[in-house]
Amino acid sequence: MPEATQPEPPQGFFQYLPPSQYDQVIGFSITDFGWTHIEPGMLYPPWQHPTEFSFTSTKGRLLDEYQLVYITRGRGTFWSSITGTIEISKGMAFLLFPGVRHKYSPDPETGWNEQWFGFNGDMARRIMEHYFDPAHPVLQLGIQSELFGLFEKLRTTSQSGTAGFRRIMAITAQEIITRLHVASHADSAINDDIESACLHIAEHFKEAIDFEAYAESMGQSYSSFRRHFKQYTGLAPHQYQLAAKLRNAKQLLDNSSLSVNDIAQSSGFESPFYFSRYFKTATGLSPSKYRKRAELSADD
Repeated sequence: MPEATQPEPPQGFFQYLPPSQYDQVIGFSITDFGWTHIEPGMLYPPWQHPTEFSFTSTKGRLLDEYQLVYITRGRGTFWSSITGTIEISKGMAFLLFPGVRHKYSPDPETGWNEQWFGFNGDMARRIMEHYFDPAHPVLQLGIQSELFGLFEKLRTTSQSGTAGFRRIMAITAQEIITRLHVASHADSAINDDIESACLHIAEHFKEAIDFEAYAESMGQSYSSFRRHFKQYTGLAPHQYQLAAKLRNAKQLLDNSSLSVNDIAQSSGFESPFYFSRYFKTATGLSPSKYRKRAELSADD
């Protein structure tokens, strides 16, 4: 096994971004990102990072943020206080969670290529708590050119100096996380079935949909269909249909002179009373007050 020497400076790039006022408003911010090419035998970690991000391969570290690390060459190990040691190879990614002690390093015989970014905020926390689990932080993704391209977009955007570059980076990071969730939580056949179900609901949201019969027509039990649907969309099928009805009702309140009763009927709600009650629960306003607020905004 090669000795852990430093034959030449490592290739790589990293940047740390202080929080901004916009980050606090949007609830999702990029805090740091970079990439490193670790040759066999190189010391790890090779960079001198800020104190709150530094770690050793023996003690590990705790973070106050989330991080995603994507390995595109070589192999190594990942350890957390929740999972223990997990073997890592190219095409795998692992997630780091706030308050969970962890450490990771490449195999000295192979080294590895790593790309990462850190993120935080209220929206980030909601996304991670809903879709990911600290007990299962390692994801098998394969080498995806789309993901590689998105990481490259983070780097080029940060160096462009374009106005609003941090917002563009935050959106790019959210796309990466979404792709991770889709790739790791359901196979492609299930994804296609759920996409078809979403399209069916969009086309028939005003009608009464028998989701149990629909699931059976797809060759699934309703419980399995409902579970996959919620994993994919974040909502149960009935809630997803209600959200479609609500969007339609809002559009009619904003852009038509129809009465609230007519809008309830046109949006597929079973009664004006149920429509008003659901609308206020979802938006905090009654339909009439929602419309009045929109009219006042238009007059300003």
